[in-house]
Amino acid sequence: MINVAIVDDHTLFRQGILLMLERYPKYKVIGDFGSAQEVMTFLKESKVLPDIMLLDISLPDHSGFEVAKAIKKKYKGIRIVILSMHEEMAYKSKALKLGCYAYLIKSTEEEDLIFALDEVSKGKKHFSEMDSFKVIEFIGMEEDLQQPSRREIEVLAMVADGFTTKEISTKLFISNRTVDTHRNNLMKKLNVQNTAELIKKAHQFKII
Repeated sequence: MINVAIVDDHTLFRQGILLMLERYPKYKVIGDFGSAQEVMTFLKESKVLPDIMLLDISLPDHSGFEVAKAIKKKYKGIRIVILSMHEEMAYKSKALKLGCYAYLIKSTEEEDLIFALDEVSKGKKHFSEMDSFKVIEFIGMEEDLQQPSRREIEVLAMVADGFTTKEISTKLFISNRTVDTHRNNLMKKLNVQNTAELIKKAHQFKII
């Protein structure tokens, strides 16, 4: 018997996963929780811990990634499977770096979810071959990325909001030339050729 915990702030979603897993005798849901505090209290007080935890990223009190980090530190035997609506590579990269065993989208078909759980229950990590390649590539890009300064991030955020060079210089009390210098430095650091690419990559890497 494999014990499973479900952590998601949407009650109907949790109930749907619970009902689905009831059709598979090898899995037993020992708890479902709507917040980080609820699941961490359960882990602290319960005599029986889950073998696998289905964990959402967007929780009302803390990020699912914060929960995953805390669990990996205190409860090393729990294998975490992220079950999220977010498909961006940045999220999958973070899950992999935190030691999560799988990253699944909430629209995943039942048979694919069960296959992933079967793999994780055997101690195997489950990222599709294409995802694994993209995630590893993305992590490499993150490591190569030169981090912008705080002032550059301020300028970047205003550029993304549609402010002109003159408006940015006025609001930040700097010259137009300084704004242009910050913009050019950002384009070099993020290895892009124009403002549209700059904003797109900044969002991709969660810089703004």
